[in-house]
Amino acid sequence: MPADSLDMIAKMIDTLSGKHVKANEFQAAVEAQIPKLLNFCKAKDLLTLDPTKPLVVRKQPGYMGGFTIGS
Repeated sequence: MPADSLDMIAKMIDTLSGKHVKANEFQAAVEAQIPKLLNFCKAKDLLTLDPTKPLVVRKQPGYMGGFTIGS
């Protein structure tokens, strides 16, 4: 573990950057994480989720694009 916090942050960013999915696989990768996120939220009792309104990942329109693919 680096002593300098900026070195530690840089190493973490480098590590995470190496595990990014390709842009054309991004939405599918996020959709695949939804069940894990739901289980985590339920297990930790973080928030109430309405089972009649499932979480969905929607790609944002091109005119809203910028630095991110979705939000």
